[in-house]
Amino acid sequence: MSELIHTCGKCRHDFVHGATVCQGCHRDIFYGASRVEIENGSKVGAVLLATVAGFVVFWLPSLLNDHMGAHLKIGYGLGLYSILPVCFVGLIGYLWGGSKARNDGAGKIRTF
Repeated sequence: MSELIHTCGKCRHDFVHGATVCQGCHRDIFYGASRVEIENGSKVGAVLLATVAGFVVFWLPSLLNDHMGAHLKIGYGLGLYSILPVCFVGLIGYLWGGSKARNDGAGKIRTF
């Protein structure tokens, strides 16, 4: 059976697929996205989509009222509950960002 061989990006030492530490430079080997990359992708996705949702819920009614003569309440009349759609969209952004980071790192083999 033929084993898949990779080369370390730091020391150019060959290692077998599945190894967790390079025998040449003793650095960690990561297959796919690292935990930190997934966490950062999740945070960026949550902040990005929650910010967009916040603008739609809180700023867009004011803009429509001022420039188009609409009569919308800030938060569309939901009061304090208007934060719930923003949080929900932020949660979707969190899941989307983590998924995107995992997909971007899929198939990559790196040493740190």
